[in-house]
Amino acid sequence: MAVGVLLQYSDADGINNFYPNAFAYYLTFNHILYENSPRYTLCYGKSWDWKRDYQPRDAEPTVREEAFPQLWQQQPEALLKLLVESECNPVHHFAVKALQNCKQFHNSINIDKIIQLLNKPYEITAQFGYKLALKKYDSNNPDKTLILALANCLSKPARKQAHKWIKQNQGKFLQDSSFIAALILSNQSETRQFAKTFLGKAVINESTAQIIIGKILAELLAIPPNPPLIRGESEAGGIEELIKEVSEILLITFPSQLRTLNLNVINDLLNHPIIEIQELGARILLNHQIPAKDLPAHIIESLLASENESLRILGIRLFGQLPDDKLINEERELIIAIAINSNPEIRNAIKPVINRLAAANPEFTLDIASEFIEILFTKEKHEGLHSFLVNLLKELPKWMTRISQETTLQLLKTKTSAPQELGGLLLSANYQTWIEEFTTSEIVKLSNHEIAAVRNASHQMLSQILNRLRNDSQEMVAAVRMLEAKWQDSRDFAFQLFTTEFGENEFTPEVLVSICDSVREEARRLGRDLLTKNFQSLDGEEYLLKFSEHPSLNMQLFATNYLETYAKDDTEKLQQLTPFFISILSRVNRGSVAKKRTFAFLEAEAQKSEKAAKIVAEIMTRQSVTMAIADKSSAIQIMLKIHKKYPHLALPIEVKPVVEVRS
Repeated sequence: MAVGVLLQYSDADGINNFYPNAFAYYLTFNHILYENSPRYTLCYGKSWDWKRDYQPRDAEPTVREEAFPQLWQQQPEALLKLLVESECNPVHHFAVKALQNCKQFHNSINIDKIIQLLNKPYEITAQFGYKLALKKYDSNNPDKTLILALANCLSKPARKQAHKWIKQNQGKFLQDSSFIAALILSNQSETRQFAKTFLGKAVINESTAQIIIGKILAELLAIPPNPPLIRGESEAGGIEELIKEVSEILLITFPSQLRTLNLNVINDLLNHPIIEIQELGARILLNHQIPAKDLPAHIIESLLASENESLRILGIRLFGQLPDDKLINEERELIIAIAINSNPEIRNAIKPVINRLAAANPEFTLDIASEFIEILFTKEKHEGLHSFLVNLLKELPKWMTRISQETTLQLLKTKTSAPQELGGLLLSANYQTWIEEFTTSEIVKLSNHEIAAVRNASHQMLSQILNRLRNDSQEMVAAVRMLEAKWQDSRDFAFQLFTTEFGENEFTPEVLVSICDSVREEARRLGRDLLTKNFQSLDGEEYLLKFSEHPSLNMQLFATNYLETYAKDDTEKLQQLTPFFISILSRVNRGSVAKKRTFAFLEAEAQKSEKAAKIVAEIMTRQSVTMAIADKSSAIQIMLKIHKKYPHLALPIEVKPVVEVRS
């Protein structure tokens, strides 16, 4: 009666939201299984709930929990019946635990029953069946059905043992086509992977290989459109994963046999409702002895038109096997359409085809490059398309030098980075031909471009016009603007160029002043270094006047080096430099060295003539009101000396006589 009751229940009867006992409301069921349980108890006569001191996550108790364990011990056949026939997880846990104690009965369980236990969808039962199988296995006469059951069961140790036994007796198993086919079609991914490795090292005769292929393909073609879940597989994996792995094993293990596979069988695979089986058919065609040009046209067309991405990719690969002449003369528009497809995988699939055609057909290369460039001028229809086309064009040989300068400049003016990058590459490929058509200012402008390829091209171009720069100071002046480019790589290039390629003949005052007049301090520093290295005394006066007009403190300080040499004893220069002196003396808490030099120079010049004294007096008068205390003392000292020598000159000071004080 107890066996009859327990067999009425299946896993589907469990209440999913009741944890941990999904069968809590089935009172008789629980009385049979948990009458002596340390974890479950009958609560209020309504349900079997866990006891207070029991934690639901605790391991299952090792003690017997069922009612009347002694009576069950006397009926091991009943326990075995439950294991063979029940589809309820708690029943299997109970029956295995009870039957493990019936050790004398184990020897009477035959191999057929063990195989039934191994095939059950419960790991605990499969593990029990594995322990029984260990005692029954005969290595001299291995039971192949038992080994397959072990290899397919839910017990990992059992599967590992089966794999070990197969390797130990591989000669016997490799001759059995049915066994090998069943191993490849195993419902356990682990066993399928074992079969892949095992067969990869094995030698299988031609007739056995053909039979294995036939059996496997027949099994695959028999799979219904909506197959049930595979035992032990999740809903997310299941049959699709099995078909993919089986396909991989076939393609790797039997490539030569699949090359001659009957085209009708391949058609059956291609027409199967399951995508993964269609993929297998397409992959077989890719390596088939029948060339793509001799295949029925509808096969390639149907693959290209498939709604499934992977099938379209396989179709593109098969399409790419058509003769070059046919692809170039008849299918060029289709090639371009595939190359600009919205799906990146589809686009990548056509790349090897385009590369192959381009390698042998220069005119095709130029034509398709021109087509892609026209697409680059349009708004990007799919994200990443422009970058894909540019990367593809980079791989194509010997076409860039055949593109016009006008097209290149148009690419540089586009608003997206990928076409601009291509423009930079075209510029690098053609600059030696086009160099005379670019002004130095245009080349420098390119060094400020956002795209590195464009900047690199500008560097190459500037390197090619060094003679132009040497022979024309205005060109040099235009070129030094690269020293203040907004990109570090361009500035580094310019610094290297102007410190190694030119000498004192090229560094005219105008060029050096332009460098020193830069908006960037590092460029001004370079200018000062170059000026010191290439200084010509005849140009000193020009340097003084130019640098005196610079707003930078460092350049003004640099200019003070030339005061004694090129402004001394010259009232006109003194008058001309008045704004320069005022600028230096107006700085608050800054430029102390420049101020010190300026005060000393003005003090000396004021003593040389009344005209000079008047100019200096005007400077001191203007600045004395705003000067800091530290600077005022120097100004007062200069004004006192002027007053002493030229008392009639107006100064903002009053000199009082010294009054003797007597006590």
